[in-house]
Amino acid sequence: FAQARMYSYSHGRFTTSDQLLASAMRENPQSWNRYIYTFNNPLRFTDPTGMIVDDYFINRDGSYVVVKNDCKCHNYYIETEKGSREYRQLATLEENDAGLVEFPAEMDFFGRYGSVDKGGGDHGAGDHFVKPEVAAGLFGVAAVLKDEYGITISFGDTSSSNGRDLWHPGMIHHSGHGHNGRSGLDVDFRYINKDGKSFRSNSARSDSQFSVEKNQAVYDVAKTFGFNENYQGNRQGKKTGLQGVKAIGGHNDHGHLGYNRNNARITNAKGVMLLSGRGTYKPMF
Repeated sequence: FAQARMYSYSHGRFTTSDQLLASAMRENPQSWNRYIYTFNNPLRFTDPTGMIVDDYFINRDGSYVVVKNDCKCHNYYIETEKGSREYRQLATLEENDAGLVEFPAEMDFFGRYGSVDKGGGDHGAGDHFVKPEVAAGLFGVAAVLKDEYGITISFGDTSSSNGRDLWHPGMIHHSGHGHNGRSGLDVDFRYINKDGKSFRSNSARSDSQFSVEKNQAVYDVAKTFGFNENYQGNRQGKKTGLQGVKAIGGHNDHGHLGYNRNNARITNAKGVMLLSGRGTYKPMF
Protein backbone atom coordinates (compact mmCIF):
# COMPACT_ATOMS: atom_id res chain seq x y z
CA PHE A 1 0.00 0.00 0.00
CA ALA A 2 2.35 2.67 -1.29
CA GLN A 3 0.03 5.53 -0.40
CA ALA A 4 -1.14 4.27 2.95
CA ARG A 5 1.11 6.68 4.86
CA MET A 6 1.90 9.92 3.06
CA TYR A 7 4.22 12.17 5.07
CA SER A 8 4.85 15.86 4.40
CA TYR A 9 8.40 16.70 5.49
CA SER A 10 7.85 20.41 4.94
CA HIS A 11 5.03 20.44 7.49
CA GLY A 12 6.17 17.58 9.73
CA ARG A 13 2.72 15.98 9.41
CA PHE A 14 1.10 12.88 7.97
CA THR A 15 -1.37 13.56 5.16
CA THR A 16 -4.17 11.69 3.44
CA SER A 17 -5.62 12.11 -0.02
CA ASP A 18 -9.39 11.66 0.41
CA GLN A 19 -11.91 12.88 2.94
CA LEU A 20 -14.53 10.17 2.33
CA LEU A 21 -13.62 6.54 1.71
CA ALA A 22 -15.48 3.28 1.73
CA SER A 23 -14.81 0.73 4.43
CA ALA A 24 -11.48 -1.07 4.21
CA MET A 25 -11.24 -3.44 1.27
CA ARG A 26 -8.55 -4.82 -0.99
CA GLU A 27 -9.64 -2.76 -4.00
CA ASN A 28 -9.14 0.49 -2.09
CA PRO A 29 -5.73 0.42 -0.36
CA GLN A 30 -6.01 4.01 0.83
CA SER A 31 -8.96 3.05 3.00
CA TRP A 32 -6.56 1.16 5.23
CA ASN A 33 -4.78 4.40 6.10
CA ARG A 34 -4.90 4.76 9.88
CA TYR A 35 -4.61 8.55 9.51
CA ILE A 36 -7.82 8.80 7.49
CA TYR A 37 -9.67 10.21 10.51
CA THR A 38 -8.09 13.56 9.67
CA PHE A 39 -10.58 13.98 6.80
CA ASN A 40 -8.22 15.75 4.43
CA ASN A 41 -7.24 18.35 7.01
CA PRO A 42 -4.41 16.54 8.81
CA LEU A 43 -2.69 19.68 10.05
CA ARG A 44 -5.39 20.15 12.69
CA PHE A 45 -4.73 16.85 14.39
CA THR A 46 -2.12 15.18 16.58
CA ASP A 47 -0.65 11.93 15.34
CA PRO A 48 -1.71 9.34 17.98
CA THR A 49 1.55 7.41 17.57
CA GLY A 50 3.64 10.40 18.57
CA MET A 51 5.36 10.56 15.19
CA ILE A 52 4.55 14.25 14.72
CA VAL A 53 7.35 16.48 15.90
CA ASP A 54 7.03 19.05 18.67
CA ASP A 55 6.81 22.62 17.39
CA TYR A 56 8.31 25.68 19.10
CA PHE A 57 7.01 29.02 17.84
CA ILE A 58 9.32 31.74 19.17
CA ASN A 59 7.95 35.26 19.41
CA ARG A 60 10.22 38.30 19.41
CA ASP A 61 8.58 39.67 22.56
CA GLY A 62 10.10 36.77 24.52
CA SER A 63 7.06 34.48 24.61
CA TYR A 64 6.80 30.97 23.16
CA VAL A 65 3.98 28.78 21.88
CA VAL A 66 4.80 25.08 22.17
CA VAL A 67 2.87 22.31 20.43
CA LYS A 68 3.77 19.18 22.38
CA ASN A 69 3.25 15.73 20.90
CA ASP A 70 5.61 13.84 23.21
CA CYS A 71 8.06 13.37 20.36
CA LYS A 72 11.85 13.53 20.63
CA CYS A 73 12.13 15.60 17.48
CA HIS A 74 11.59 19.36 17.69
CA ASN A 75 10.91 21.98 15.02
CA TYR A 76 11.89 25.57 15.81
CA TYR A 77 10.29 28.62 14.18
CA ILE A 78 11.15 32.29 14.71
CA GLU A 79 8.69 35.14 14.24
CA THR A 80 9.64 37.07 11.08
CA GLU A 81 8.77 40.46 12.57
CA LYS A 82 7.72 41.43 16.07
CA GLY A 83 3.96 41.00 16.46
CA SER A 84 3.43 39.44 13.02
CA ARG A 85 2.81 35.91 14.35
CA GLU A 86 4.23 34.70 11.05
CA TYR A 87 7.25 32.43 11.30
CA ARG A 88 10.15 30.97 9.38
CA GLN A 89 11.60 27.60 10.28
CA LEU A 90 15.09 27.62 11.77
CA ALA A 91 15.98 24.03 12.58
CA THR A 92 14.86 20.55 13.52
CA LEU A 93 16.74 19.17 16.54
CA GLU A 94 16.54 15.63 17.91
CA GLU A 95 16.46 14.96 21.63
CA ASN A 96 18.97 12.44 22.99
CA ASP A 97 18.58 9.93 25.83
CA ALA A 98 19.50 12.62 28.36
CA GLY A 99 16.58 14.77 27.20
CA LEU A 100 18.87 17.34 25.55
CA VAL A 101 19.28 18.66 22.01
CA GLU A 102 22.55 19.75 20.44
CA PHE A 103 22.32 23.46 19.75
CA PRO A 104 23.71 24.44 16.33
CA ALA A 105 27.25 25.80 16.26
CA GLU A 106 26.25 28.71 14.07
CA MET A 107 23.57 30.16 11.84
CA ASP A 108 23.30 33.41 9.92
CA PHE A 109 22.58 35.40 13.09
CA PHE A 110 24.85 33.82 15.74
CA GLY A 111 28.04 31.79 16.14
CA ARG A 112 29.99 29.80 18.70
CA TYR A 113 33.45 30.05 20.22
CA GLY A 114 35.98 27.61 21.65
CA SER A 115 36.89 24.04 20.77
CA VAL A 116 34.51 21.14 21.37
CA ASP A 117 35.14 19.34 24.66
CA LYS A 118 35.86 15.61 24.29
CA GLY A 119 34.51 14.46 27.64
CA GLY A 120 35.68 11.41 29.52
CA GLY A 121 34.82 9.26 32.50
CA ASP A 122 31.30 10.17 33.58
CA HIS A 123 31.37 13.40 31.55
CA GLY A 124 29.63 13.23 28.19
CA ALA A 125 31.26 14.36 24.98
CA GLY A 126 30.50 17.76 23.53
CA ASP A 127 29.63 21.07 25.14
CA HIS A 128 26.61 22.43 23.28
CA PHE A 129 23.67 20.45 24.69
CA VAL A 130 20.59 22.12 26.20
CA LYS A 131 17.00 21.32 27.04
CA PRO A 132 14.62 21.71 24.06
CA GLU A 133 12.89 24.81 25.40
CA VAL A 134 16.25 26.41 26.26
CA ALA A 135 17.22 26.00 22.61
CA ALA A 136 14.08 27.96 21.72
CA GLY A 137 15.15 30.71 24.10
CA LEU A 138 18.64 30.92 22.62
CA PHE A 139 17.25 31.16 19.10
CA GLY A 140 15.01 33.99 20.26
CA VAL A 141 17.76 35.88 22.09
CA ALA A 142 20.15 35.66 19.13
CA ALA A 143 17.52 36.69 16.57
CA VAL A 144 16.38 39.76 18.52
CA LEU A 145 19.96 40.84 19.23
CA LYS A 146 20.89 40.57 15.57
CA ASP A 147 17.85 42.23 14.05
CA GLU A 148 17.08 44.91 16.64
CA TYR A 149 20.51 45.72 18.10
CA GLY A 150 22.98 44.75 15.37
CA ILE A 151 24.69 42.27 17.71
CA THR A 152 26.09 38.93 16.54
CA ILE A 153 26.46 36.83 19.68
CA SER A 154 28.77 33.81 20.01
CA PHE A 155 27.68 31.09 22.44
CA GLY A 156 30.12 28.85 24.27
CA ASP A 157 29.80 26.12 26.90
CA THR A 158 26.42 24.68 27.81
CA SER A 159 26.20 21.06 29.07
CA SER A 160 27.81 17.85 27.83
CA SER A 161 25.84 15.26 25.86
CA ASN A 162 24.79 13.32 28.97
CA GLY A 163 23.86 16.49 30.87
CA ARG A 164 26.89 16.53 33.13
CA ASP A 165 29.50 19.24 33.51
CA LEU A 166 32.00 19.72 30.71
CA TRP A 167 35.45 18.17 30.68
CA HIS A 168 38.41 18.05 28.31
CA PRO A 169 41.82 16.42 28.87
CA GLY A 170 44.14 18.97 30.44
CA MET A 171 41.44 21.44 31.39
CA ILE A 172 40.38 22.63 34.80
CA HIS A 173 37.00 21.12 35.64
CA HIS A 174 34.23 23.40 34.41
CA SER A 175 31.54 23.13 37.05
CA GLY A 176 28.11 24.71 37.10
CA HIS A 177 26.87 23.54 33.71
CA GLY A 178 25.36 20.19 34.60
CA HIS A 179 25.23 19.34 38.28
CA ASN A 180 22.90 20.59 41.02
CA GLY A 181 19.85 20.42 38.75
CA ARG A 182 21.30 22.77 36.12
CA SER A 183 21.63 20.24 33.29
CA GLY A 184 21.00 21.90 29.92
CA LEU A 185 19.99 25.25 31.42
CA ASP A 186 23.11 27.42 31.20
CA VAL A 187 25.17 28.93 28.40
CA ASP A 188 28.26 31.12 28.22
CA PHE A 189 28.77 33.89 25.68
CA ARG A 190 31.65 36.10 24.65
CA TYR A 191 31.34 39.76 25.54
CA ILE A 192 30.38 42.19 22.78
CA ASN A 193 32.58 44.97 21.44
CA LYS A 194 31.50 48.40 20.19
CA ASP A 195 30.96 47.02 16.67
CA GLY A 196 28.39 44.50 17.92
CA LYS A 197 30.74 41.52 17.52
CA SER A 198 31.95 38.99 20.05
CA PHE A 199 35.59 39.45 21.03
CA ARG A 200 38.18 37.49 22.97
CA SER A 201 40.07 38.95 25.90
CA ASN A 202 41.03 37.53 29.29
CA SER A 203 40.15 40.91 30.78
CA ALA A 204 37.26 41.83 28.51
CA ARG A 205 35.50 43.74 31.28
CA SER A 206 38.30 46.32 31.45
CA ASP A 207 39.14 46.27 27.74
CA SER A 208 38.57 49.45 25.72
CA GLN A 209 36.60 47.38 23.18
CA PHE A 210 33.99 46.42 25.76
CA SER A 211 30.58 47.99 25.04
CA VAL A 212 28.45 48.61 28.12
CA GLU A 213 25.42 49.40 26.01
CA LYS A 214 25.58 46.29 23.85
CA ASN A 215 26.41 43.87 26.65
CA GLN A 216 23.60 45.34 28.72
CA ALA A 217 21.31 44.63 25.76
CA VAL A 218 22.37 40.97 25.78
CA TYR A 219 21.35 40.51 29.41
CA ASP A 220 18.15 42.55 29.04
CA VAL A 221 16.96 40.63 25.97
CA ALA A 222 17.90 37.30 27.58
CA LYS A 223 15.67 38.10 30.57
CA THR A 224 12.63 38.45 28.33
CA PHE A 225 13.21 34.87 27.15
CA GLY A 226 13.47 33.39 30.65
CA PHE A 227 17.21 33.76 31.31
CA ASN A 228 17.49 35.56 34.62
CA GLU A 229 20.17 33.59 36.51
CA ASN A 230 22.93 35.56 34.83
CA TYR A 231 26.51 36.49 35.75
CA GLN A 232 29.03 39.13 34.73
CA GLY A 233 32.68 39.41 35.70
CA ASN A 234 33.83 41.14 38.88
CA ARG A 235 36.85 42.91 37.37
CA GLN A 236 35.73 46.05 35.63
CA GLY A 237 36.70 49.57 34.73
CA LYS A 238 34.93 52.63 36.04
CA LYS A 239 32.22 52.53 33.39
CA THR A 240 31.77 48.85 32.60
CA GLY A 241 29.36 47.84 35.34
CA LEU A 242 26.14 46.29 34.04
CA GLN A 243 22.79 46.72 35.78
CA GLY A 244 20.77 43.83 37.21
CA VAL A 245 23.48 41.20 36.66
CA LYS A 246 25.34 39.44 39.47
CA ALA A 247 29.12 39.97 39.47
CA ILE A 248 31.07 36.76 40.08
CA GLY A 249 34.65 35.57 39.71
CA GLY A 250 35.72 33.58 36.67
CA HIS A 251 33.57 35.60 34.27
CA ASN A 252 35.88 38.40 33.24
CA ASP A 253 36.39 36.88 29.78
CA HIS A 254 32.81 35.72 29.17
CA GLY A 255 29.24 36.26 30.34
CA HIS A 256 26.77 33.64 31.60
CA LEU A 257 23.05 33.19 30.91
CA GLY A 258 21.01 30.87 33.13
CA TYR A 259 17.49 29.75 32.19
CA ASN A 260 14.65 29.61 34.71
CA ARG A 261 11.40 28.11 33.43
CA ASN A 262 9.39 29.98 36.05
CA ASN A 263 10.38 33.22 34.34
CA ALA A 264 9.64 32.03 30.80
CA ARG A 265 6.33 32.90 29.11
CA ILE A 266 5.28 29.59 27.59
CA THR A 267 1.86 28.75 26.15
CA ASN A 268 1.06 25.14 25.30
CA ALA A 269 -1.15 24.51 22.27
CA LYS A 270 -2.70 21.49 20.60
CA GLY A 271 -4.02 20.82 17.13
CA VAL A 272 -2.19 23.57 15.26
CA MET A 273 -2.90 24.18 11.60
CA LEU A 274 -0.04 25.68 9.59
CA LEU A 275 -0.79 27.90 6.63
CA SER A 276 2.25 27.94 4.39
CA GLY A 277 3.37 31.07 2.55
CA ARG A 278 6.55 31.92 0.71
CA GLY A 279 8.97 30.23 3.06
CA THR A 280 6.94 31.23 6.11
CA TYR A 281 4.22 29.69 8.27
CA LYS A 282 1.22 31.25 9.98
CA PRO A 283 -0.13 28.88 12.66
CA MET A 284 -3.79 28.93 13.64
CA PHE A 285 -3.76 28.17 17.37
